[in-house]
Amino acid sequence: MGTPTSRRLSTTRRRLPLAAARRTFRHPEAEPLGPIRTLFYLLHLIDEVTDEPLDRGYLDYIVTKLRPFMKSGGVQLDSG
Repeated sequence: MGTPTSRRLSTTRRRLPLAAARRTFRHPEAEPLGPIRTLFYLLHLIDEVTDEPLDRGYLDYIVTKLRPFMKSGGVQLDSG
């Protein structure tokens, strides 16, 4: 089952593809976003998916959509 810290890290790692997808697939006319400099960026996302967990199939779908960007070096995540 793991320690509370390891569970939080695992949750964060599984949510990185969702954060990457939201940034990658933004509307083309949206104002560009700056780089993510800290994990603080992920706090609202972790809270969101803790309240309403992601379906594993949806997470796999997101990773599949991001795969072309992963190959180009633009995104490096897994659905782990």
